[in-house]
Amino acid sequence: MPFLDIKTNIKITKEQKDIVRKAMGELLPVIPKEKGEYLMLNFEDECPLSFGGDCNCPCIAAELKILEKLIIIYDSEMIENFLRGATQILSTVLNINPENIFMLCTGVPIWACNGENIEKTIVKLY
Repeated sequence: MPFLDIKTNIKITKEQKDIVRKAMGELLPVIPKEKGEYLMLNFEDECPLSFGGDCNCPCIAAELKILEKLIIIYDSEMIENFLRGATQILSTVLNINPENIFMLCTGVPIWACNGENIEKTIVKLY
């Protein structure tokens, strides 16, 4: 279950959140073993983010947390494809220059859901 944490200094409407949720869920399968229905998103809007010292410049800092083994097993190009697509979605829906959207991908060694290690239950890595 990947987790995408999106922070921005602009206001995000419910409609925009819904559009982003749907689009990210459709994009996620570019990463093998990942399904849109397992994607968890967090939106934090109107954060005190600044870019280049300018608090009025619309920007996004987003972090994708994903099972570390997926990053190790699969070519980083697949993760980069997701990050590129996610940047395009955020830029289009929130009208933010892609040059002001920063994405970080973090590998999580163990991820649990319902008290069970996801690697052993949901993902079933080979």
